Amino acid sequence: MNDQYLGYILLLEKTLAAFYRETQKKERLSSISSMLEFMETHSEAHAERVEGHIRELPMPTLDARDIANYQNDLTKRVSASIDSGDDIRTIITLMSETEEGLGNFYKKVAAKLKEISVHYGKVAEIIGVLGNEEYDHRDLLARDRKRLFPD
Repeated sequence: MNDQYLGYILLLEKTLAAFYRETQKKERLSSISSMLEFMETHSEAHAERVEGHIRELPMPTLDARDIANYQNDLTKRVSASIDSGDDIRTIITLMSETEEGLGNFYKKVAAKLKEISVHYGKVAEIIGVLGNEEYDHRDLLARDRKRLFPD
């Protein structure tokens, strides 16, 4: 499964690249066509990098159905023991084993959540780097504006 947030960033960068590509065709903006081409190229480069990150960082998953299935199996097993006429000692032993199994299951869920947390930490870092690069693009455009239109 792919990370949805990186997918959003990918879509945004591809859309921006297409926007800059189409904007270059406007006659009245011909004087800044090289600037628009630069922005298109950088948006395409960001999209390519994000695609690479998506391939490198598969999204860990936790299926809520696993939790529901585990709970159903657990209660059915204990209920079957009670309904079959097992003695109370056997039922308590089964309940104890069930609690241990539940504890193990919760530990697995917690470990998966930690894995998901690490994944999102990496995604946040990637998006933060892209954000810093956008600030660099802003500064470059501001310098070009000043160069083209001195105050």
